[in-house]
Amino acid sequence: MNNSVCICIPKIEEKITKQIIKDNFIQYKLGIIKKINVVYSKDKKNKLAFVYLKYTNAENSQKIKTIIEEEKDFKIIYD
Repeated sequence: MNNSVCICIPKIEEKITKQIIKDNFIQYKLGIIKKINVVYSKDKKNKLAFVYLKYTNAENSQKIKTIIEEEKDFKIIYD
């Protein structure tokens, strides 16, 4: 199985920056961030983010990997 993944965050607040996203992924040891793209939805009402991530051996990173491999959804709540 692939050791990298792209995670979509479908709706983020206007004040949320790439750095805030990166800091949270680092804090919770979800993997190594390769790239973050923040874009507006087609209707320009919402921002969404695509986080390109490489898995690590950290427990949370492996949990995320398992969830994705099992094609399940997950939520990361940071606020």
